[in-house]
Amino acid sequence: GKIERFKRFLMERFSLNERDRLEMFKSDKFIFLFQAGFDQTICRGTAVTLAGSGAANLNWDNGVSNGTSFIPTATITYTLTGDDGLGCFGTDQVTVTVNDIPLVSLAPFANACINYGPYALTGGSPLGGTYSGTGVTANNFDPSVAGLGNYVINYIFTDSNGCSAQAQSALFVDDCASIVDNSLLIGLYPNPTTGFINVAASETIETIEIVDNFGRIVQRISVNELTTILNLTELAEAVYSLRINTINGLSIQKVTVKK
Repeated sequence: GKIERFKRFLMERFSLNERDRLEMFKSDKFIFLFQAGFDQTICRGTAVTLAGSGAANLNWDNGVSNGTSFIPTATITYTLTGDDGLGCFGTDQVTVTVNDIPLVSLAPFANACINYGPYALTGGSPLGGTYSGTGVTANNFDPSVAGLGNYVINYIFTDSNGCSAQAQSALFVDDCASIVDNSLLIGLYPNPTTGFINVAASETIETIEIVDNFGRIVQRISVNELTTILNLTELAEAVYSLRINTINGLSIQKVTVKK
């Protein structure tokens, strides 16, 4: 009859929806459609709302209230039971997949001198994220744009599931020229060097930082002596700055590495 043809029409019409089963309930007075909704995939900590429809009474399991948002803690298949109030009932299900948030970290930054040129920021993990903050453009930091002071650099990473997390680290821009000790006597030899270089100073050297042309500290050595030998064999051929910190000040020297 007409009712059976109508039922077949509805089932065929909604069969294109692969996940959501549609159930027809027939009472003496009416026919209605019942469905739980679509499956959902979320990132951990995201709220979802399950909203079934098509029945007079709707009841979810797992403590879920129809149409009320909640935060799932794990991947669960939720079952919705519906009835027409006249003795006809059925069930449908929705699976909510919960993906973990990526673990993101950002290593501490070395201080930058105000006279450094723009350089690429590093230290974010996993790789492939984006840096942002004052003086940051396209993952590069420009101390001259930021100016003197302490800045918070943000690193955000989004994984293949579309879940994101971020980490922060401070970066200090120093007026290095103001603390350079011009009276400090420094000897570097041989310079240029093919790998090893002798460093001697007129006062005790505390630390030496080797800085590349992008302003990145590629080596930091603790000395606490008047002399030391630096091993630069792992460095690429280029001109580097040596920031020689002594007990009384700082000297910045250039050294050329040749292969």
